[in-house]
Amino acid sequence: MADIYDLVVVGGGASGLVSAISAAQSNPRLKILILEAQDQPGRKILASGNGRCNLSHLDAGPENFQENLFTRSLLAKIPSEGLQYFFQALGLYTTIDEEGRIYPLSNQALTVLSILKEVIEKHGIEIKTNSPVIRLIKLNDIWSLIFLSGESIKSKRVILATGGLAAPQLGGSRAGYKIAARLGLPIIPVVPALSPLVLAEQGICQQL
Repeated sequence: MADIYDLVVVGGGASGLVSAISAAQSNPRLKILILEAQDQPGRKILASGNGRCNLSHLDAGPENFQENLFTRSLLAKIPSEGLQYFFQALGLYTTIDEEGRIYPLSNQALTVLSILKEVIEKHGIEIKTNSPVIRLIKLNDIWSLIFLSGESIKSKRVILATGGLAAPQLGGSRAGYKIAARLGLPIIPVVPALSPLVLAEQGICQQL
C-alpha cells in the first residue's frame, strides 16, 4: 500500500465505484484506493431494481425537479442520455422499459457490478474491504483517514461516498453523516422517500 494516495474514495457503492473510475479516466496516473466497510463492494447495486439495477430514468432531468438548485444542477450536468453513454463506453449496454426506466441490457444487476469491477481492475484501482473509516483529519493539505481499528492511511484528496441510511442489512448506516459532521459540514435531516407499507389487516389490497 502506498505511503500517500492521490485519491481515496470512502465507500464502495455505486457512487464510490463510478467516482473512482471517472477520476482514473481523467488522469490514469493517479494512485486511487476505494475503502469499503463491508466485506464486498456494490452490495446495494445487486439489490437495486429488484435485482435488475435501474440505472436511471428518462425523466430524471432538472426540469422535473423544483426548488432544490443543488439537485437540479447535478442533473443538468449528467442527463440520462449522458449516463447511458458513460456506461456504454465501459461496455455496458442499456435498455429502456415502457415506463422510461433505464436498465442494463441483461436485466441483471450483477452485470453492472461486474463491469464496474472489471474497469476498476483495468485502471489499477485498489479496493480494500472490511475497512470502516470513522474520521478524516486534514493537516498540511494531506488527509489522514482513521479506521475503526485505529490504523490510518494518507491521501492528497478524499471523496466521501458512504451512501445513505437505506437497507442497513446491506450496509446502510450513519457513518458518513458522522464523518461529515466532524468536518463541520452541514447535514440535512433525511427521511424515507420510498418505503413499503405493512398492513395489520389481511385482504385490504384485494378490496382496492
